[in-house]
Amino acid sequence: MLGTFIDKATTLLDKRFLLAWWFPTLITSSIGLLLYSWPKNWEPLEQYFSALQSGTFSTQLMIILGTLLLTLVLAHLLQAFSISIVQFWEGYWPRDLWNRYMKTREVTGRWNYLRGERRGASSVNLESFASIHERLFYGYPSREDRLLPTRLGNTLRAAEDYAQTTYGMDAVFWWPRLWLILPEAAQQQIDDSETPMIALLNFTTQIVLVSLVGSIYLGLQFMGPWQLRMAFCAACMILIVGLALAFLIYRSAVSQAKVYGMLIRSAVDLYRFDLLKDLHQILPPDLDTEQKLWDDLVRWIYLNERENIPSYCHNQADEKS
Repeated sequence: MLGTFIDKATTLLDKRFLLAWWFPTLITSSIGLLLYSWPKNWEPLEQYFSALQSGTFSTQLMIILGTLLLTLVLAHLLQAFSISIVQFWEGYWPRDLWNRYMKTREVTGRWNYLRGERRGASSVNLESFASIHERLFYGYPSREDRLLPTRLGNTLRAAEDYAQTTYGMDAVFWWPRLWLILPEAAQQQIDDSETPMIALLNFTTQIVLVSLVGSIYLGLQFMGPWQLRMAFCAACMILIVGLALAFLIYRSAVSQAKVYGMLIRSAVDLYRFDLLKDLHQILPPDLDTEQKLWDDLVRWIYLNERENIPSYCHNQADEKS
């Protein structure tokens, strides 16, 4: 699903590229410059703006173009790692990673707790039941073995698993094909919901990196103009503030992922039969037949097993009726 967005953002000044990659890079680069200039009494920053204000037109033009070019290069480097960045925040970590194991245990406990609360509220308080069910429906997959260590991962996986749970349709496999036949308005809505999520995740990643590198850099300034205590306090402040800001931005990305997931579910609900028609399949008469059909089609396309595939042509009489 996310690959569709990344493939479309190829134009240098594309709106999605500017919002999702260039703008976070510009902001975090500016923060990095401020952190670099702080122990040096802001001299690098003063020199930059002095050259920009008092230089000749050609000098000003070169400084502006150089700044834009640098941020564009950094943004394109960030874009190259987009899939890896999203997968990291989803929780696709090495299986032997201790943190993944501990976090998954915490997620499993929260998932089981919410399911227990939902069962208890179903016959007592309808409003409480609806609230808990909404958290489970949009924030967690339906099976325990599908849980991921992070909120973002579980939110996106809940959207991916919806098609499988409801219709027997593997959304990850079918989404690139379904995307191509969606109306332009639907594609635009999905893009508009996905772009802020990618931007917030990129911003989170860069803020974490700048905070870590900046705190180390400031902590080493006791060898320069700062005293040890001042350098240590500055490093701790930058690290704490940076990680707190990154956490808030990450939670915003999770909220945006829920909106994205809602639109993915809607696209599957409304346009999956259009995909079957384009594959020249007879529309299934009931849900059980549909669930088997999607599984058979995957076996045909992915595994080249054709035994259970019906006729490739529509039943024209059924279509006309």
